[in-house]
Amino acid sequence: MLFNTNAKLGALSGLVSGVLLGVLLQVFAIKTPAGSRVILMEVINPMSGSNSLLLGWFFYLFDSILMGAIFGFLLGTKALNFKSGLKYAFLCSLGWWILGGIFFMPIFLGLSIFSPQSLEPIQPVALQSLIGHILFGLIFGGVFVALKGKTRKPEMREIHREADRSRFKAS
Repeated sequence: MLFNTNAKLGALSGLVSGVLLGVLLQVFAIKTPAGSRVILMEVINPMSGSNSLLLGWFFYLFDSILMGAIFGFLLGTKALNFKSGLKYAFLCSLGWWILGGIFFMPIFLGLSIFSPQSLEPIQPVALQSLIGHILFGLIFGGVFVALKGKTRKPEMREIHREADRSRFKAS
């Protein structure tokens, strides 16, 4: 039951984080090797199998929800406070960047694995992708821990507060 609750909280946290970061992806543009400018959300579209911006958003939010649910299922019990939640979400965001930004995205775009790091024209995109994944992870970790704290019973909240205070005094 606990894993199920953490997976649900992770999915909701992933949705919130995905919407917040998705707005940034929609607003900011990058310069292509050809010299034109394209919004970052349009870079995600080919991975959805379509050129539709709406389908790109659905794909991106589904991916955010899935990443959140996996985090909640695997690491939700370890994210006990903001420090641990941010730490584990940050590490997961790096892992997702490696899987998504270095392996899957190049394949979906018809490029070779590691091409974001080896092809000079798209290196800035790889760096922006890394920054985006880290931002997602930090937002996600904060939202996850905040939601997790809201779902605890009041007596459990006090136990966790006392544990956090004693850890803080010990350090």
